[in-house]
Amino acid sequence: MANNIGFAATGPTAGSIAAAAQSMLGNVAPGTVFASLQSLAMSGQALALLAAGADVVGLAGARAAVHARCAGRAGFAPPVAD
Repeated sequence: MANNIGFAATGPTAGSIAAAAQSMLGNVAPGTVFASLQSLAMSGQALALLAAGADVVGLAGARAAVHARCAGRAGFAPPVAD
């Protein structure tokens, strides 16, 4: 995600959304969303974060698919939140 909008290991990519945002923001304060995305891109952690997010989404999708397929069958009860 970060790379798709212009956050790169060397800083915001010229002509990107990230570059436009930085030009509007001026000095970027530490701890902001912009600073965090740039930090992730520069450290190479953006791909790891994206992969982790894809795993979570995949698991949630698989759970929903199983639930939809089993709903209405005798003896099936959806899980109850604790």
